[in-house]
Amino acid sequence: MPRPDRHRLVSVRRRLIPLNVPGDAWLRFHGISYWLDPVPAGDVGTGSLSLISEDGVELSCEVYDGTGRQINLFDQAPDRRNPGARSLLMTLRETLPGDPPLDVPHFGRTMVEGTSLTLRVNYAGSGNVKDVVLRIEFGEQVAMAMDRRRLCVRAALQPVTSTALRAADEARPQPRTPLIYLDGYEDPDTGAETIGGRLPPIALTRERIIHAWQNARTSGFFDPAVFPNVAAGQDQAARAGVLQAVGDLDEAGVAERLLAGDRLVGGHRRRSGPVAVPAH
Repeated sequence: MPRPDRHRLVSVRRRLIPLNVPGDAWLRFHGISYWLDPVPAGDVGTGSLSLISEDGVELSCEVYDGTGRQINLFDQAPDRRNPGARSLLMTLRETLPGDPPLDVPHFGRTMVEGTSLTLRVNYAGSGNVKDVVLRIEFGEQVAMAMDRRRLCVRAALQPVTSTALRAADEARPQPRTPLIYLDGYEDPDTGAETIGGRLPPIALTRERIIHAWQNARTSGFFDPAVFPNVAAGQDQAARAGVLQAVGDLDEAGVAERLLAGDRLVGGHRRRSGPVAVPAH
């Protein structure tokens, strides 16, 4: 049974263990990161997508809305904040004759349905490389959340701490080109990253955290999209241990600390705590 002191909220930023490891000693793979540019740009009723490459690969991307319908993308004027990026336009809303203008909130025919976008990212000339499938939750209708906003997707060689990517790389048939993987969400202001499996901050709302926490308290299931660092077992004893461990934490405090950047860390097979990761 997991011990109560193995499940706690920690600030990962403040508890990293520095290691004097040469930069060229890390395994490096093409990591895909993304962020929502905070600077509004473009016309009302449209959104933008920038494909940025820092390591020579030419990214390609298909985008689907919450119903699974593929969204048409059109080449547009260059992204001034990311020179060299491929800049694409998506139509979010449009008007019909006699409709009010699009700058009137909630008017116009919605062209992108749902509260999420799914991106399938690859690159030109790839061989036996699986798409990176990225589902982005916005916490509100995409047609409003992406209005005059730019979603940026970047490929860059990243240091990794796991050998799993190397094993996956070597298991692929020939001919093969360098694989890509989901690195995570980048904060456009601080550069801080959120691991790929967790909801990005744009969708990690107080309401979503509290709902996930209440569910965890009653069922012992920790939604990995909100609590990616909790390794809770599926058997009854493990769940009971998890519930005992979090019994003295209140939902308001958990929401406040997660929104501040802390993570709930826990596991039932090894001692939980800080880990060393290479700087990106």
